[in-house]
Amino acid sequence: MTMTDEEMFSEKLQEVREIAAERLDGADRESFLEAIDLLLSRSSPEDVKGRAAHEIYGSALALWKFAARREAGTVRVRLYNPRMSEHGWECSHSVLEIVNDDMPFIVDSLTSFLTVNGLTIHSLIHPLITVRRNAAGERVDVIPPGGEGGKRESMIQVQIDQIGDEETLDRYEAEILQVLADVRVAVGDWKPILTRLVDVTDSLKRAPAKGTGNVAEDVVEFLEWLAQNHFTFLGYREYENTADAPSLQQVKGSALGLMRDPEFTVLRDLHGNYADWSPEMDAFITDVSPLMIIKANRRSTVHRSTHFDLIGVKKFDRKGAVTGVHLFVGHFTAAAYNRSPRSIPLLRQKVERLVERSGFAPESHDAKALAHVLGTYPRDELFQSSDNQLFENAMGVLHLAIRPRTRLFVRPDRFGRFVSCLVFVPRERYNTELRQRVGDILAEEFDGRVATWTPSFGDEVLARVHYVIALEGTVASNYDTAAIETRILDAVRDWSDHLRDALIERKGESEGNRLHALYGAGFGASYRDEFSALTAISDIEKMEGLNGDSGLELKFYRRLEDPESKARFKLYRLGRSVPLSDCLPILENMGFRIQEEHPFWVERGNEVIWIHDFHMQSAKGGEVDLSELRTKLEEAFATLWTGKVDDDPLNRLVLVAGLSVRETALLRAYSGYLRQARIPYSMPYMQDALIENPHIACKLVDLFYALFDPVAFADGDKRLAGAEKIVADIEAALEEVASLDFDRILRRFRNAIQATLRTNYFQSDAAGQIKPYMSFKFDCSKLEDLPLPHPWREIFVYSTLVEGVHLRYGPVARGGLRWSDRKEDYRTEVLGLVKAQQVKNAVIVPVGSKGGFLPKTLPVDGTRDEVVAEAVRCYRIFLSGLLDLTDNIVGPDVVPPESVIRHDTDDPYLVVAADKGTATFSDYANALATEYGFWLGDAFASGGSNGYDHKGMGITARGAWEAVKRHFRELGHDTQTEPFTVIGCGDMSGDVFGNGMLLSDQIRLVAAFDHRDIFIDPNPDPAASFAERKRLFELPRSSWRSYDSKLISNGGGVFSRSAKSIALTPEIKALTGLSAARVTPYELIKALLKAKTDLLWFGGIGTYIKSTTETHADTGDKANDNVRVDATEIRARVIGEGANLGVSQRGRVQLAKAGVKLNNDAVDNSAGVDCSDHEVNIKVALGAVVDAGDMTEKQRNKLLASMTDEVGELVLKTNYHQTLAISLDEAAAPSLLDEHERFIQSLEAQGKLDRNVEYLPSEEELAERRMAGLGLTRPEISVLVAYAKIDIFSDLVQSEVLDDPYMERFLIEYMPTPLRKKYGDTLRAHRLRREIIATVIANMLVNEGGPTMASRLQEDAGVSIGDIVKAFIIVREVFGLTDVAAEVNALDNKIAASVQIEIHRALSDMLAAQCLRLLKDDCQAIGEAIDRYRPGIAEIASIAETAVSAFSRERLASRTAELIEQGAPEHLAKRVALSELLGGAIDIFDVAGKKGRDVRDVAASYFAAGARFSLDWLRSSARQVEVSDHWERMAVARLMADMRVHQTNIAAAALSIEYAEPGEDSIAKWIEQNSHLTHRADKLIQELRSGGPLTVSKLAVASSHLTMTAN
Repeated sequence: MTMTDEEMFSEKLQEVREIAAERLDGADRESFLEAIDLLLSRSSPEDVKGRAAHEIYGSALALWKFAARREAGTVRVRLYNPRMSEHGWECSHSVLEIVNDDMPFIVDSLTSFLTVNGLTIHSLIHPLITVRRNAAGERVDVIPPGGEGGKRESMIQVQIDQIGDEETLDRYEAEILQVLADVRVAVGDWKPILTRLVDVTDSLKRAPAKGTGNVAEDVVEFLEWLAQNHFTFLGYREYENTADAPSLQQVKGSALGLMRDPEFTVLRDLHGNYADWSPEMDAFITDVSPLMIIKANRRSTVHRSTHFDLIGVKKFDRKGAVTGVHLFVGHFTAAAYNRSPRSIPLLRQKVERLVERSGFAPESHDAKALAHVLGTYPRDELFQSSDNQLFENAMGVLHLAIRPRTRLFVRPDRFGRFVSCLVFVPRERYNTELRQRVGDILAEEFDGRVATWTPSFGDEVLARVHYVIALEGTVASNYDTAAIETRILDAVRDWSDHLRDALIERKGESEGNRLHALYGAGFGASYRDEFSALTAISDIEKMEGLNGDSGLELKFYRRLEDPESKARFKLYRLGRSVPLSDCLPILENMGFRIQEEHPFWVERGNEVIWIHDFHMQSAKGGEVDLSELRTKLEEAFATLWTGKVDDDPLNRLVLVAGLSVRETALLRAYSGYLRQARIPYSMPYMQDALIENPHIACKLVDLFYALFDPVAFADGDKRLAGAEKIVADIEAALEEVASLDFDRILRRFRNAIQATLRTNYFQSDAAGQIKPYMSFKFDCSKLEDLPLPHPWREIFVYSTLVEGVHLRYGPVARGGLRWSDRKEDYRTEVLGLVKAQQVKNAVIVPVGSKGGFLPKTLPVDGTRDEVVAEAVRCYRIFLSGLLDLTDNIVGPDVVPPESVIRHDTDDPYLVVAADKGTATFSDYANALATEYGFWLGDAFASGGSNGYDHKGMGITARGAWEAVKRHFRELGHDTQTEPFTVIGCGDMSGDVFGNGMLLSDQIRLVAAFDHRDIFIDPNPDPAASFAERKRLFELPRSSWRSYDSKLISNGGGVFSRSAKSIALTPEIKALTGLSAARVTPYELIKALLKAKTDLLWFGGIGTYIKSTTETHADTGDKANDNVRVDATEIRARVIGEGANLGVSQRGRVQLAKAGVKLNNDAVDNSAGVDCSDHEVNIKVALGAVVDAGDMTEKQRNKLLASMTDEVGELVLKTNYHQTLAISLDEAAAPSLLDEHERFIQSLEAQGKLDRNVEYLPSEEELAERRMAGLGLTRPEISVLVAYAKIDIFSDLVQSEVLDDPYMERFLIEYMPTPLRKKYGDTLRAHRLRREIIATVIANMLVNEGGPTMASRLQEDAGVSIGDIVKAFIIVREVFGLTDVAAEVNALDNKIAASVQIEIHRALSDMLAAQCLRLLKDDCQAIGEAIDRYRPGIAEIASIAETAVSAFSRERLASRTAELIEQGAPEHLAKRVALSELLGGAIDIFDVAGKKGRDVRDVAASYFAAGARFSLDWLRSSARQVEVSDHWERMAVARLMADMRVHQTNIAAAALSIEYAEPGEDSIAKWIEQNSHLTHRADKLIQELRSGGPLTVSKLAVASSHLTMTAN
């Protein structure tokens, strides 16, 4: 195993210790062993790693011995070449050893010295050890770290390049001693120098020079700044004027640090000799500045080997005259160089003066650019330059940013000692050779030498070199900067320079230089040999477009000598060459034949650009009009190369039709849609039709532009007129098309364009770029030959990455979006699903919709995360296509999408949901809706982070379980208290399967399978298996493999579906009926599906049961062909379809005929969509609250979560009542067959239903069922229930009845309690108020009255759906039917389900009859009508039992006793039985109102009339009349209604007789006055009683006689 540096270091030290322990004795050994860690602890691991342990030992011991003696305050230095014979160890390098008092600057001063002298350092150790020495300097003790006493010493051992001669060793040793002496004296006086600075500063504060103004304040601030660790003080000396000397003289005793030595000088005179004070510097004494900052001529030996910085501060007398100078020597610290000039006193003011002088606005770009120039300007130059010098040079540098070029900026030293030169050269031309050449030019021009040079490379295109030229003599005042600059330019020029000249001539100097700097040296020899500079310029112009984001440029061109059929094509590629196999197919699909290809390469900095030169001609030999097509061809290739459009032969339309590549993509998109719409032609064949008829292809595009280009027409009528003219042109052109197939194809294209309502084709994205996808909204009713069923609207999204469709059945629609893998027919898949969704959505506000998208570029062999990431990208594109075409709502206004011409009305409602593959995508959808500012916000896609978690709620499974419980209840089995067996499809990690299998602890799950495994538990323990299923459900990513095998009963197990075969145990054989020893997994699954079980529970994806009349292909689920079984083979008692399409609809019908209890999947799993719809509608309501500022988003989310349970209960209530409605019709299905048939016929006649699509029986099959005494099955009734709700909703949502104030309660009751209580006003203003109420009412009406009641009432009474709804609400409220129904439902599993159904049917019949009666009256307001009728009806009910005939009382008692015997509570039994006697209640109430009589009086006479004329018996008997068809049923209903009218008329007439008492007395008096009529009526009744069963004709005669009697 590899050792760490620390481990290696420790190991090496241990080796050294072992050598020392072996070689040393006594006290030497002990002291050295203790010192090893101290000596080497600060060593670099790299210095130790490559050296042998014995060498480390020798060098450490040598240093330790060398440091054994040192007198206090002295330094010991030894520079030598270790030899074994002399020193006891040896080394290949010279060794420098130092022992000194610990002080700053030792190491860096030493290393600077070595570096300046060209001595390479090979290793360096620098231990700091605290020792105690005796008076003789001998080491007597080592103080451990943290100990007290002793003095810390700095020990240094450096290995440098070996120096061969002793003389040089001695010289270097002496110089190093001097360096260390300098360090000692500088460090020793550091604090006194700093104190002197403070004194000088204070003096300047107290007595600033007269006339210096703010300058003195700036100087003081600067000196204080220096004292804050911004200057390393190494020396100080004071100078003063003396009368006998021309220059300033030293003040004796003033010197500190390095300048203590009177001979230590840092300046030179004009002759180059060191001088204490240079006479040329006397000019400083006479200028106005109190401060001088300059560079010394001498290099420092302390800290840094650079020229000293000198700070001179003038002394003034009381009169303000200069009397001397304080001179400080040292170095500016790193902070002074690294900080912004704006943070340094003096420089800050200087920068501000220069920026102000520039005249630039403070926050302008120029001001910032100038500040940047000054911020990066050499710091010494900032300090030393005058304002004028700095301004001139800085502005010059600033201009280089605009026009980069070679420049020279010169600043002579004010004292004539040197010249400072800033040279800017092209960065890519800068190298050591050029630096030296430029330095030589400067040294020659200024008669000096290069003292220092400092290069700087920023982000700019120019490199900067700062030269300091030390002058040998005086500087010439007439030097020519321009001439020197020209020499430098000449030093910096080859073939590429000619290119530069051409570029400058063509592009101008600045741009030409820039391009030349970029490309000048990059062209290869083959290119330079082939092309001229002018051609190169043309290519450079193209290559300029190449960058990291755009790695391709291209150019179509033709040489003068080329024929018109020929074209040349240059392809420019950044980074690498283009494989011919990549580009040749593109060019060939564009209609070219490739003849030659020549590659070239060009270097651009660190990049390589390849140029491919293709020679081509038109594949058909025709002319290539480059003047017209060049731009389109280049755009086409570039777009194809980047994959933004598909590469296929349709791209020839660019060449042959002159279309743009995007216009060809438009036609390709329509081709894709037509293919999904099942046009009987392949994509290549449709492309041929367009390519062979380019003029029609152009016209199709013209038609599209005429209809949808926002700028084509300002007037809608002109737009349509323009489009019609193009349609006529296309029609004329089609007459010339010879091929019938081509004619049909082209007509379908025209039809599809004309059926388009909207498109995003002309929209741009946020960056102003054309969107990389297209979407089209179609009016499906206008699309020719579209497969049934036809949606209301459809959106097709197309791009190279994804395709998809979204089908909707109405303006307010919802449904899931699925990730499809059916490339050839994903629309067919979605169409099949939307049909089921439409039925499923019957219980919610929106009608059905469904979408599917097909990712086209999923990563091959990608990880799951990579595949999902690509799918999410495609999902977002697909959704964007939908949102692009959808109106938005802003405030009260509907806002159309930008750049979209609408050929339809407002259409702002778009919601989506999860489906296969998109269960976790809701947050992506809602995030996108937020990006679009879509009005629904996160209500756009239900179930996201802030929505209802369907799996967490288990809502879909719980809804389906309501159906399962009802099935079993009707079989006399309570699933919650009695065990039952289950075989299922799915696993416990799934939502529907997992939640479903936890909804009863009585489940005995004997078998299940998913796509991975088969689970079999032949004899499960309900409690133990329930607990284990719960564990699996809660275990992330569990599978059947996670099931505890110890809990599986004998003979069971978990078997992989990938196994070749599975051995069968006796228990499995008994369960499945199989006899073979081994079977394949497919055979085992089929056997499980056919096994005898109480419940077959579908919670997984797939269609597993079909009818015997269907093929496997008919099911559209190829993946499960191997396991699918026929309905006739099923032995389950009940089927629950928690998942979609577990059984085909034909299979369901066949199963139901065989006695299996099941609905259809739309009914069973509707709770999911219902829950989502509640979520959306709640969010819409709360969105208004949030927008108003009355609630935060966080509060909204908290409220949503708090209502989860109640939302679930509201949803399940719908599942309960809808399955009850199906049971009610199923119970009377044979007798209802005529009604069902007429309802089907009515819907078909209106174009609202296609019985073939919904697999409803034909007329012939209905006749056969009628003959057999059969009716519709539950799955078929499920369809009718859904269509009834859909039909009622579509009519009702437009009805005025929804404006009745009473209807608001249904909106309020739809919502959870917290919303009802606090946000009632907000709910009343809900954007979907009408739709929600219409949905609630449609559900109630169909659930309580059956699917045909509304249509029957419309037919019988000739009224609108609004009138029927009004009557329905009044009747159910007035007669208290809701309360009765609730009481009946509360008896689940307490009385027989058949009894409950019987009672519900009686209530339904009463509801229909009373509605029919009420429809004869004109009820204006629902609430008023309820308030008017309710008290009277209650009074009638209270006296009915005693007022009716003996016959009716006997029936009442008998019916009550029957219900009580069947388990109903007495009060409920009596109330239900009594309802049969209230048929004339409304008539009684109306008569009482008209006559002004008490309702009790009218009721008494009404019931007396019924008793006297045996009308109660007649009506009761009439209910038993067998009718042969719809018309007879209508006749019986009318006759019975007429009898109630007659009874009412008789009662009304009897009450009008003077002195007649209500009841029997009034009827008796009426008979006395009409005896001749009553005699005939009595005789007729007697004949009817004795004449056998009643018939329709007998009832008709009886009604006729009674009419005459009553009138």
